[in-house]
Amino acid sequence: MTKPNSAHPPFCRRLALALGMVVSITSAPALVDANKDGISDVWAARYPTAGAPSADPDGDGLNNQTESVAGTDPRSAADRLANTIELDPGTIYSSFTKGDLVARWRGVVGKRYRLQSSTDLKNWGTVNQLVCVDPDCRVTLRPTYSTDTAPARHWRVVALDHDSNNDGVTDWEQLQLGTDPWAGARTTLASPLFPFALCFANANWSIEPAAQITIAQKAGYNGLALSSYDVNATRLKQFADHADVQSGKFRIPAILWWADSNPLTTDFISKTLDPVLDQLVRMDCALWVVIAGTHDGAGRAAALAKLHTIADRCAAKNGRLVLYPHAGTTFITTAEALSLYRDLAALGHPEVRLSIHLCHEQAAGKMAQIATTVADAAPYLVIASIDGSNNGGDIKPLDQGTYDPTPFLKALADAGYTGPMTLHTYNLGDPRLDNHLVRSRLRWNQLVAAPKP
Repeated sequence: MTKPNSAHPPFCRRLALALGMVVSITSAPALVDANKDGISDVWAARYPTAGAPSADPDGDGLNNQTESVAGTDPRSAADRLANTIELDPGTIYSSFTKGDLVARWRGVVGKRYRLQSSTDLKNWGTVNQLVCVDPDCRVTLRPTYSTDTAPARHWRVVALDHDSNNDGVTDWEQLQLGTDPWAGARTTLASPLFPFALCFANANWSIEPAAQITIAQKAGYNGLALSSYDVNATRLKQFADHADVQSGKFRIPAILWWADSNPLTTDFISKTLDPVLDQLVRMDCALWVVIAGTHDGAGRAAALAKLHTIADRCAAKNGRLVLYPHAGTTFITTAEALSLYRDLAALGHPEVRLSIHLCHEQAAGKMAQIATTVADAAPYLVIASIDGSNNGGDIKPLDQGTYDPTPFLKALADAGYTGPMTLHTYNLGDPRLDNHLVRSRLRWNQLVAAPKP
């Protein structure tokens, strides 16, 4: 690793790789700093022999001021903000993420990190952000399907502090002091968090039902929403027969069915749909339907006709139908799903219900009116989903992204929503190799508090 020079921002380190990684540390925005020396008094009390802000007792090239911002130990050269760049190996189940460029570093819980990119080491733009909930930090820098045409690109990881509850003490400082950095900042919401399909690496990614339940449970969840790959009566019976599902210990609230807009045949209804509904009813699991097709009047009419048929079958089987608004389909927002619901209610199906998805409302540019959307849909809303994002509908683990989901959570809380919150995992890595499910649960616990009994 080279020393900083005039072409590098202060406190930066560059790895000798074709696609360089730069590590940078910024000064903290708010600290307990009574003596105004730029160093957290909490950090200084933890390392009382460290010396002056400019000192470097461990000789690692990073002075005390820099180490204090990073939250690292000034006495140990091994404890520093450093990183590696690696290629995602993929798995035998999916090659979707194979070859993705991934940054990894040892982080400090309570700190935040910005991932920034540059082609000239002078002009930097933030491409992602991570809230450190686990020291093993892992962020995809560039997927294999990237259309980036830059001949060379460099990244840097910037450490920074944050004061989540605006009490004048940073999150890291409060954790050192044994107090709760998120007290008073959490949204009170009764919704349990369940993963949605574990991950969606590609259509060949398939894990047996019992294994899916085990993976979710090991990550700390007591429920799981299923993907369209499990819309099969035989597989659903395995979920329904599972002892933890039968006992209620593990809940399966919904299964996505990605359907086209063609009319259902009698043969399909009797041989496929009805047997699926029989298993869903056993689990009190909703059929969560996307209708693929054109986003226009003709597409909407075809979707309404098909949903009417599906609603008839759900009613006949005592099943539940939930509309899933999805980008690039016949209805893309919850407001459009609500319009379809009203037409279905007029056709004799007021029991149909709706879902809302942070990523799809973002993709449609509807976040400015999210509170109104949630309030309008609230009487019929039974499923919501959340993810980390950069405010454009991109799906990341909940501990990543520059977008703060608090306004979305608050809108749901204000509307009295109590249904499940599903954690979107589309395009995320295999959860047996990447702990994104655990990290998302930890971040959820920072954002949300259950109502007091």
